[in-house]
Amino acid sequence: MQQFQDQQYFYSQKHVKLFHGLDRYFSSLVSNLGADEQIYPSLLPKKFLEKIDYFNSFPHVGLRAQPLLSNIDSTNFLPSAVCYHLFHHLEGKDISQRNSIFTSVGRCYRQEEEYHYARLAAFTMREIIVIGEPAYVTKTLEILSNRILDFARQTFKNVYFEKAADPFYLPSAKGQKLYQQLKNLKQELLVKFEHDKPVAISSCNQHERFFSRKLDIRSKGKYFHSGCLAFGIDRWVWAICKQHSQMPQKWPSKIKQLL
Repeated sequence: MQQFQDQQYFYSQKHVKLFHGLDRYFSSLVSNLGADEQIYPSLLPKKFLEKIDYFNSFPHVGLRAQPLLSNIDSTNFLPSAVCYHLFHHLEGKDISQRNSIFTSVGRCYRQEEEYHYARLAAFTMREIIVIGEPAYVTKTLEILSNRILDFARQTFKNVYFEKAADPFYLPSAKGQKLYQQLKNLKQELLVKFEHDKPVAISSCNQHERFFSRKLDIRSKGKYFHSGCLAFGIDRWVWAICKQHSQMPQKWPSKIKQLL
């Protein structure tokens, strides 16, 4: 794995195998739960992002898909999270199945003040999205979080979940951030390194009825809860290489089994 410029990673063959092996494992977490695997487009319309208050909370992160030779602002934006596509697809619909699981992998893009090993301009994210009754969403995310924590403990020396709030909220959104912290709606899976700050490689997020209400998505006429478990695959690859080695023979046996 070699860093390409300041914002991207270039993967050699051995790291490509690790990258895809990790994604297969994350996807397998819900393969026996009837998850609906989906492929999403590369762009999100401005109107959708306005409906979910994206520009109030994340204006400094968003990236517009702008034609090079144009004086007219594009109405399409690059996604900063995979789950947005699902809720855009479901907008205004009444879905028949109350409790459902979806999963997808896709490229995400974020404008940052600075870029480094853990903050890339473009990165790949696998998400598992759960929708339904509050108890179903909470329990499903809890089970999946415990499974990924067990896997992570077999991969890293020091790894743990920690209560968090979305780091991309602006000061004007402090109320939302505090609300997340008080209700424990967001947890990050952190890897601790000997001489560096901990790095989040996954997150578990409870949306409650936010997307359902904002986008008028119902299940049998009622608003539903949702949540997601997100895996930053690039960060997983980087963290494994940093803590163990660039060489596959020095990786933990649990990781070798994925290759």
